[in-house]
Amino acid sequence: MNNENDFEIMNVTIFKCNKDLEEVIIPDNIVAIYDYAFEECPSLKKVTIGNSCKIIGDAAFIATAIEELELPDSVETIGKHAFRLCSSLKSISLPKNIDCIDMMTFVGCTNLKSIKIPNKVTAIKHLAFGDCDNLEIAEIPPNVSSIDKDAFYRCKRLVIKGSAGSYAEKYAKENEIPFEAIEG
Repeated sequence: MNNENDFEIMNVTIFKCNKDLEEVIIPDNIVAIYDYAFEECPSLKKVTIGNSCKIIGDAAFIATAIEELELPDSVETIGKHAFRLCSSLKSISLPKNIDCIDMMTFVGCTNLKSIKIPNKVTAIKHLAFGDCDNLEIAEIPPNVSSIDKDAFYRCKRLVIKGSAGSYAEKYAKENEIPFEAIEG
């Protein structure tokens, strides 16, 4: 840590399974949200994350009721299963500094309609968006050079948007997913 006022959530299960927690404001001096920190908080609908947070740990928000989330660009790592089974999640703004959508990060986010992958991302891993039943659009930038075969498992409504000739187009064709070329 660079500043004596920076600190992290140290107890990995500090709010785990808190059935009454509805809103969390994570202040600017938090630099990491550790693994399982808010796991299975079924009433947690609103989360605000401060601008110093760099890491969202594995399963940090698994099975919560978050509906919308804007992650600050300070976030560089989103752990495995971080938003798994967040079935109320309708929209999420991903930070520009992540380079990977890790395995099962958004699996089971059944109300997620669209996702725009940041330009710095190069890989979308195993079941990253699996079972996102209502996912209609995944906009994938040309930097993505690896997408696991089952990254979009059972996303039956999905259309992948990306650059013509990109890996995203190749992946879409190989997996019989409709593809739409976009400029830029």
